[in-house]
Amino acid sequence: AQAIGHGSSQLIADQTKVIQDLTTKTDGLEKKLSDPDQDDAGLVDIRLQLEDISRAALTSALAFRQRLNDINNRIQVLGPPPAQGQPPEQAIVSNERGALTAEKAEINAVVASAQNLSIR
Repeated sequence: AQAIGHGSSQLIADQTKVIQDLTTKTDGLEKKLSDPDQDDAGLVDIRLQLEDISRAALTSALAFRQRLNDINNRIQVLGPPPAQGQPPEQAIVSNERGALTAEKAEINAVVASAQNLSIR
């Protein structure tokens, strides 16, 4: 599980950088939109660039699909934590569930950023 998690952390870092770069480009294009001297051709060009950024953001979000499926499947195999009053599970199981849940939350945050950027 550690090797998979490490690969995922690289994917998270890579896609976070992609989203940051796309956000910077979007910010720059938004400033151009505010320029009163912008002509129709310039506005069309900005719109096309924003559409490309939207597609790139969604593609970035899709990069996590397989890993999220793997995490969800593994969490399902581990099953829910023992109910209160039940004997505790082995530490290795609860640690793995915790690591998977944390990784999933981190991925979901990046995916949410990508989705928000795609509709900005």
